[in-house]
Amino acid sequence: TLQARTHQRRSHYERTSSFTLHQLIKNLYYLTANKKMSTLTGNTRTAFLIFFSSHIPITFFIDGQALLPSYLYPSFARSALKFYTDTFHDPLMTSPHPVWFRSMVACEMLFQVPFFFVACRALY
Repeated sequence: TLQARTHQRRSHYERTSSFTLHQLIKNLYYLTANKKMSTLTGNTRTAFLIFFSSHIPITFFIDGQALLPSYLYPSFARSALKFYTDTFHDPLMTSPHPVWFRSMVACEMLFQVPFFFVACRALY
């Protein structure tokens, strides 16, 4: 009946509207732990896995230096950033960093890095 369908929709909305971020992460982990990505195979799968897994340390050790003080990073990370900025003359990665750029790096750390871990888990 129409009343029963309306009640089902309402209860579904109530269930999904109270969905928390913790539940979302838990469900993503469950999906990646139990299902492998079957659409990506062979060299394509390997290329994506290398891309995502290599960007985890790059994001922490290189991009993160725009957000956090440099003394928090090991000397190899500081020298890698110096080599990068000297070689490619990237004005964004040299101090002082613009506020908008620091906010973008913060978003990268908050959203992109967790996705890299999920993607590596799904592709492995």
